[in-house]
Amino acid sequence: MSEIVNEYTKFGPLFLVDEEHYPEFCSYLKSATYKKSDFFLKEGEKCQYLGFLKTGFMRTYYINDNGEDVTFNFHFDNYFLPITKVSFVTRSRV
Repeated sequence: MSEIVNEYTKFGPLFLVDEEHYPEFCSYLKSATYKKSDFFLKEGEKCQYLGFLKTGFMRTYYINDNGEDVTFNFHFDNYFLPITKVSFVTRSRV
C-alpha cells in the first residue's frame, strides 16, 4: 500500500484523485500480473474490471472470418485498457 501511496505524484493526477483521497482510492485497487500468454479479457466474456497497464506491453486483436489473427492496437506503460463502455457498464459480452 505504501508503494502505491508514494506514487501519488505520478498516478494521482492521472486518475483525477486528489492527494487527500488517494489512499482511500488505492484501497479499492487490486494488482494483477499477467504473463505473455494471458488474457485480460477474451471474446464472449463479460467485462468486470477497468484495467490500467502500469508497466508492460499489451496488444488488442481479433480473429477475422478467415481465422487470421489481426492486431489493431498496442498498449504501453500508464495506459487505461480499452474496454468498451457497453461491456463495462451493462456487463454485456464483448
